[in-house]
Amino acid sequence: METMEVCGRNYPVIGYVEDETLGTVPLLDIPMMSDYNWQLRPLQSRLKNPELYREVLGGVEKVIAGLYKWLKEYRKETFS
Repeated sequence: METMEVCGRNYPVIGYVEDETLGTVPLLDIPMMSDYNWQLRPLQSRLKNPELYREVLGGVEKVIAGLYKWLKEYRKETFS
């Protein structure tokens, strides 16, 4: 299997695309996190360790409320 190194890690090449400017560009199989999990992880961290975030971005309670709101809206849009 062909691989390509990116930032010290090797990823499988799953195909190629042609670009007018760049020429042939490899498509790599790089694992991605969903938007939902991207927001869920900071919420979990803030709930577990609120003292670490107390002075950041207007207070941990405000950030937690914003993350809850985003997650609720995302679920409603995605699963309705």
